Amino acid sequence: MTAINRSEARSTTQLRRLRAVSAGLTAVAAILALSVSAIAQSSDVNAILGGETPTAGAGSPAVRSAPFPGETGPSSDPALTGQAAPIRPGTDERWLTSDHPVENLSVISVHPLPGEKCQDVLFDIRPSTRVRHSPNIDTTLDFDLGELCLLGIRNESDRRTVVVRVGEELKTVAIVSDSRLNSGIALGPGREIMTPIRPLDVKALTVGVEAVWDDQIDAADPTVESFALRLINKSKPGS
Repeated sequence: MTAINRSEARSTTQLRRLRAVSAGLTAVAAILALSVSAIAQSSDVNAILGGETPTAGAGSPAVRSAPFPGETGPSSDPALTGQAAPIRPGTDERWLTSDHPVENLSVISVHPLPGEKCQDVLFDIRPSTRVRHSPNIDTTLDFDLGELCLLGIRNESDRRTVVVRVGEELKTVAIVSDSRLNSGIALGPGREIMTPIRPLDVKALTVGVEAVWDDQIDAADPTVESFALRLINKSKPGS
């Protein structure tokens, strides 16, 4: 009788052990299933962040209401999706242009503020007023020497280089002058060259300016256009 009881107790113990092992295996399987689902979902999230299309059936459905970055096709058209059109880069400058090199130039004059002098602007780096003047072919721009601190030329073209040559007369009133101005200097798009001016007491001084497109200067018969700068001391010398 005692042997039978011991056999039944041993069988009961083994049955309990098998049930415990079975429950443990079920829990491990559940944990593995959750881990696989989490990994699949994480892969989809990473794919979305990386601009890729999630794979259908891999944890989360590949359903989306908007195109992913870099996707082409009609659905990525800003006009159709309601998205804002791409903004032009900040360095991409554009302005109205002309086929004439002179009409792509601006003459820049720098003047002192009221109550100040040009020497304050040139030597003390005081604030000043800059004025843009637009020359036309065969015309003349007038400037008051008594209120003129610097005089410059800028190429307003956004694509083409202009070669500019200024008459030797500029040296009469220039404190310092770049010699290339008198022989011909190439101004790339958006480039300018400034010359500091001394307030001499002269009645009038006319300075000729010639301009030609750089890509045409070596042609057999390049088109050279010109205009003039007339410098007159209307106010008192030394202002």
